[in-house]
Amino acid sequence: MTGIKHIIFGLHNIPKILFGSQSLVDNEIRAAIEGGELKYPKTVDEDLCLGCGVCANVCPTKCITMRELDKPIEIRPGQTKSKYPQIDISKCCFCYLCHDSCPTFTVHKTHAAINPRNVKCTGKKAKDLFEDIESEGDIVTVDDALCLGCGVCAKVCPVKCISMEPAKKKQKLPNGQIKEKVPRIDLKKCVKCMMCKNSCLTKKVHKKPAAIDPEGLEPCGMDASDIFEGKK
Repeated sequence: MTGIKHIIFGLHNIPKILFGSQSLVDNEIRAAIEGGELKYPKTVDEDLCLGCGVCANVCPTKCITMRELDKPIEIRPGQTKSKYPQIDISKCCFCYLCHDSCPTFTVHKTHAAINPRNVKCTGKKAKDLFEDIESEGDIVTVDDALCLGCGVCAKVCPVKCISMEPAKKKQKLPNGQIKEKVPRIDLKKCVKCMMCKNSCLTKKVHKKPAAIDPEGLEPCGMDASDIFEGKK
């Protein structure tokens, strides 16, 4: 009976397959696209994009891939953009984490360079974002004493501007860990996406002040050993 039912229902598809009937709306949309009247939404402003890859890192469905540019573009002295994101809309769940995490939006306070629905092209280029930014000078970006030396910040940095360098003095922590290195940020390459600060274990796990912040911080007076006090 099931086979007969499928055959009967399948007969209704014959006119659609042969003559395109019952699919007038699809035909209209197809004609509009072919005629240039309707375009798929633009999801990335390649000119404004910094090429940092934050959007691809935070995407929960991994529908964003970083594509190589034909030719690297200089954003500012010492920093170039070699990739830009591309969204596979068929996999996108429209969580907007890419938009909400984009440094052009969160840090530079302009429109995000990516939007899964439709990006607004501002006419700006990535290098325009740095024209009015003054040098940060000798600001403190890492609290060496509080830092655990785990290296998470360097691993999550999308532009690889954080390096782990030998600490002035090795420190044995109460949990058996040896702190041998601390992070250093190259602010000339930093896009201030805050992934280092938001991923810092002192903040994320131990609920203490972050030991790293590209916009500057003041040492909190705590030591890495203090984090494990009272913990078994």
